[in-house]
Amino acid sequence: MVQTVLSSDLAISKQNCSPMCDLRLFVSSISGNPAVKNKQQYVINLLTALKISFKTEDISQDEGAKKFMCDSLRALGKNAVAPQLFFGDEYIGGYDELMEANENEALSDFLRVPIDRTPVSFGAA
Repeated sequence: MVQTVLSSDLAISKQNCSPMCDLRLFVSSISGNPAVKNKQQYVINLLTALKISFKTEDISQDEGAKKFMCDSLRALGKNAVAPQLFFGDEYIGGYDELMEANENEALSDFLRVPIDRTPVSFGAA
C-alpha cells in the first residue's frame, strides 16, 4: 500500500485497491472541518486494518468524483458530506452507517466484501 499525505492531517491511501476493487471511499483532503477529517481518517484506518481493498476518490481534487457523489446523494435526499462509501455506483452509506455496521458486526454485509477477522497470534505466552 502506498500512502500520500494530501493535507497536513489526512493520509489518503492511493493504492489500496486491487483491479477487482468495487468499494469506493469518497473523501475531501482539504476539509476545514476537524470532525470530517477525523471521520475520514477513521474510515481509512478501519478499512486498511481489516485489509479491505478500496479506491479513494478525493472530491477536492476530482470534479467528476465530486459531481458523482453529490448527485447520487442529492437524489437520495442525503447530505453530500465526506466520507461516503459506494460499492461500484451504488451508495451504501457514510460514516454513521459504517460505525453502526461495525458495532453490529455486520461490516462484511454492509461493505459487500469478505472480511477475515481471524485473531492475530503474537507467539507463545
